[in-house]
Amino acid sequence: MKWIKKKFSVSIKEFCAIILLVCFFIGYAVFGQDRQNKTNQYGLWMKQPQSEWPQISMINQIEYTDRSFPVAGCGFLLDTGEEIIAATAKHILIFFKSDSMNAVAFNQTLKAWKMLPKNNPDDFVILDSLINENPKESL
Repeated sequence: MKWIKKKFSVSIKEFCAIILLVCFFIGYAVFGQDRQNKTNQYGLWMKQPQSEWPQISMINQIEYTDRSFPVAGCGFLLDTGEEIIAATAKHILIFFKSDSMNAVAFNQTLKAWKMLPKNNPDDFVILDSLINENPKESL
């Protein structure tokens, strides 16, 4: 059997490109996996007994100028990274509204709107406006 010896030569550019690719794959394997593990940790509370789950759902307490609702559906808070938004079902306004409300707009009738965990009334947030207010959208 005859072995043919070839001279293997690589230019500096090719060598740098190979080193860059190797560093990229090693970096991805090390740091990408770490980021994936941290992402998966957010849902670990679901593996705990339900009694140890964090309080996520909040109740709405709505007070208008002419009536009030001590428990009006439920909602939650959402941290966008820039602000914290309170979210609840829009259809609660059909059932929990002031007498003069006939659209998705408060029309100066809102006195107070709080969201709070059901078992912790001292830990509340105050809401003052609707992101999707629309006086043309009927209830």
